[in-house]
Amino acid sequence: MITSPKITVYIPAYNYAQYVEKAMESVLNQTCKNWELLVINDGSTDETEKVLKKYELLDKITIVNQKNKGLTVTCNIALRLAKGEYFMRLDGDDYLDENALLVMSHFLDEHPDIGLVYPDYYLVDEYDEVISIERMEKIKDKDDALLDKPAHGACTMFRRRILLDMGGYNEEIACQDGYDIWLRVIEKYKVGNVNLPLFYYRQHRNNMTKNNRKILETRQKIKRKHAELKRTAANTREIKRVAIIPARSHSDVMNRLALQECAGQPLINYTLDEALKSDCFSCIVVVSEDDEIIKYVEENYQAVAVMKRTPEYARRNTGLEKTVQMVVDTLRDNGSGEYEEGMLLFVEAPLKRSGHIIKAVDTMSIFDVDSVISLCETYSPYYVRGENGLERIGSKEQFKLERKIMYRGNGALLLFKTNNLAQNSITGEKVGHIIMLREDSLNIVTPFEYKLADFLLSGRNNLCPAE
Repeated sequence: MITSPKITVYIPAYNYAQYVEKAMESVLNQTCKNWELLVINDGSTDETEKVLKKYELLDKITIVNQKNKGLTVTCNIALRLAKGEYFMRLDGDDYLDENALLVMSHFLDEHPDIGLVYPDYYLVDEYDEVISIERMEKIKDKDDALLDKPAHGACTMFRRRILLDMGGYNEEIACQDGYDIWLRVIEKYKVGNVNLPLFYYRQHRNNMTKNNRKILETRQKIKRKHAELKRTAANTREIKRVAIIPARSHSDVMNRLALQECAGQPLINYTLDEALKSDCFSCIVVVSEDDEIIKYVEENYQAVAVMKRTPEYARRNTGLEKTVQMVVDTLRDNGSGEYEEGMLLFVEAPLKRSGHIIKAVDTMSIFDVDSVISLCETYSPYYVRGENGLERIGSKEQFKLERKIMYRGNGALLLFKTNNLAQNSITGEKVGHIIMLREDSLNIVTPFEYKLADFLLSGRNNLCPAE
């Protein structure tokens, strides 16, 4: 009697002749033997096809040679060919620990309510030297767990029926398929992880994940689509949301920083223009104690409201809660009704884009958090003074996009639910985030950053004058 394999492992291989044999051998050497292996040569132009010929007659291995179709199309081809109850991708340049299939399949066997499981992993270089062990945050078994850090796209084991029920992979995206699938799965199913490093993830010159801007822009598009689908499915009206732009009269940089010319126009214009472009707000309000700032906005931005605050609210030792509460109360008293969400946008961070605003809004919608803050990754270590001198904060390894990262608030934006204010808090308890690249995260706190902003904005304006 012929029985179907328990696990389907598939390897999409494109120009990985140097590595694919090691990937395949790591499957052959598994302690768990109830598997099939699909290897799809996606139009490679190197020696990949020649390497695969050595394996084409082996039991449990199926080799497919095809014209180049791209990753997500190849994933769907593998899904249609698969026979296993469980389904897992292994990239052609990565390889498995010998117990990977055993541990993850056992986890799914023991947790029938879990839709997918993923492990920790080793980061290795081109020569198989281990750079670090990447520990993923343990998923706690609670319904309100914040699942905003996705599993790795590869070496995540799914129940195949779930992927089929969802219609497979989205072929409209060229990368970050794992992020798209993650968002789709967590809408309906529980997910789990095992805190054991069970695969080796290779970083090298051709590694797609090194293009951080492409990653973040793709994730932004994926989030936009998921948020729109969620709103459509729930048949909910548009959220009433206000943008609040504080503009102080005095700062450490210069007086009336908001009105200082930067790359050809007043600094405040960059925040106002992106807020309007985002189309995320029912109302945009500039708040200032300075008559000159208020006059400038009134004369140049008719679609933007202005409110004058007392100098007391503008003091550095006064939290923004008072300013926010003043805006919310004034709008309600003026007959505008209640606003469910507010976003603080800071003129001192002029390189933020409308896409960052939209991404924050979608993040709140998808993960139902109380607030969303903008962050930037750190690439240098941080230290605090301890009893024995300086102590390093966080990991001793270099920080990267997919790891347990240390973040730095970049002072660009803060989205919040207005009912947080009833607890005397802007952020609330459940805090989400968006990541912005360092080159978008400049915050003007000294004259040096002001000059740097002028340089960067001039370059951006010359490169994309229509944007």
